[in-house]
Amino acid sequence: MDLNVNLNISQEQKLVLTQQMKLSIDILQFSSLELTEFIEEKIQENPLLEKGSGDSDDMIEFVKELGKYDKDKYERVEYNNDYVSPLNFVIEEEGLYEYLLKQLKNLNLSKEYSEILEYLIHNIDEKGYLNVEEETVLKDFNISLNEYEACVNILQNMEPTGIGARGLKECLHIQLKKKEYTNEVLYEIVNEHLDLIASNKYKEISQIYGIKINEAQDLGDIIKKLEPKPARGFNTGEKIIYITPDVFVRNVNGELIVLLNERNAPNLQINNLYMNIIKNENANDEEKKYVKEKISEALNIIKGIDQRKSTLYKVSEKIVEKQKEYFLKGDVYLKPMILKEIASELDLHESTISRAIKNKYLEGPKGIVAIKELFSASLKGDYNKEESSAKSIKSIIKNIINGENKKKPYSDNVISNMLLEQGIKISRRTVAKYREELGILSTSKRKRF
Repeated sequence: MDLNVNLNISQEQKLVLTQQMKLSIDILQFSSLELTEFIEEKIQENPLLEKGSGDSDDMIEFVKELGKYDKDKYERVEYNNDYVSPLNFVIEEEGLYEYLLKQLKNLNLSKEYSEILEYLIHNIDEKGYLNVEEETVLKDFNISLNEYEACVNILQNMEPTGIGARGLKECLHIQLKKKEYTNEVLYEIVNEHLDLIASNKYKEISQIYGIKINEAQDLGDIIKKLEPKPARGFNTGEKIIYITPDVFVRNVNGELIVLLNERNAPNLQINNLYMNIIKNENANDEEKKYVKEKISEALNIIKGIDQRKSTLYKVSEKIVEKQKEYFLKGDVYLKPMILKEIASELDLHESTISRAIKNKYLEGPKGIVAIKELFSASLKGDYNKEESSAKSIKSIIKNIINGENKKKPYSDNVISNMLLEQGIKISRRTVAKYREELGILSTSKRKRF
C-alpha cells in the first residue's frame, strides 16, 4: 500500500468583494427612492454623517459656459435655497370620501339619513362601488328596504356620476340615465351583452336586436365612453408611486446636455464636531475608536454615492451620444443598443451597466422614460438598410395603424409587407406581438362599419 503524501502548490485567482465594494454595488443599483431611504437611514444611524449645503451653480452662467465644461467630470443639477419645486404648484388631490361628505353636508337631510349616508360613503371601494351587505345596513340602522333604497338613490345622485353603484351594470345604467339616453336597446345591451361589446361583435348585436351593424357600433361607442370605475382620479387611500428622473437631458441650441438630478443624491459630509474628538487629548480611547469607525463608515457611503453619480453620468452621456436622433426626433429614430456595446466603449463590465440603469429614469425632450427601455436588440432590415430597434419598429407600426382607413383596417400580414417595403423584415407574428404590446386591437376589432 502506497502511503506517500504529496504536497502540491498551485496558484488561483479569486475576486473577493470587500465591504466597500459591496456597498458601492448596492448603492449603484438603488432606485432614487431606495437611495433616498438609504441615505436617511444612514444619517439616523451615523451621527457623523450629515447633509451638506454644497456649492450652488448659477444656471444662467452655467448655460453660457456649456462649451467649456470638463467632460471627465460628471455634471449635476444642484439647488440653492431659492429653488422652488414644481410640486409646490400641484393642488393636493381631494379624497373621494371628503368630496362625498362635503356634498352630503349640503343636502340638509335628517340626522338619521345623514348617518346612514355617511356609513354608506365609508363603504365605497376603490372603484367607487358600494361594498356593503344590504341586510347589515337594515339591521344596524333598523330601517326598511324602501328607506335603504332611498338612501342608496341619494348616494347615486352624487358626483362623480356612477358613484355608489352595486356593480358594473348598475354603474353604467346610472351614467346613461344622467346623460338622458332613452334607447331601450342601449340598456338591454348593458344588461345582457357587455361581453359582445368588449369583443366588438357588432354583427351579432345587430342580428339580436334587428338593427344595422353601424347602429350597433354607435351604441357600443356610447357604452365604451362610460366610466366603469367612477372613483378613478380621486385619492382613495391607495399608495401612489411617483417617478423621479435620475437624469435630465436638455437640448441647448441643438446640443444635448446630460445633467444628474442632484436632489436624488444630496451632498453628504462629515460632522466637524465629532472630528474634534479625535484631536481632543481628554477623549478616551473608546470614544476615539467609535468616532474613527463612524468616520470610516461615512466616508465609504460618500465614496459609494460619488461613484454612483460618476458611473450614472458616464453611462447616460454615452447613451445620449449614441441615441442623439432619438432624443431630437422621437421613437422612430431609436437605434439598436445593447449593454455589451456600452460596457465595451466605457471599459466597464456589463453587470456594472446593468446596475447603473436598473430602476433609473431619464427625462428628455420627449418626456420621462426608463433608461432600460433605450436598450434593445437589433432587427436587421432588408436591402442593406440600417438596423432597427424593436421600439422604433413599434412606433412605425403605430403610425401605420393611425393612418389606416378605419373601415378597412390593415391586417398584421399587410403591415408586415408595408414594413418590408421600408426595409424592415419581420414576420406577421412579430407584428401581432408588437401591436398587442402597444395595446392596439386586432383588425376585426378596429374595423368601423
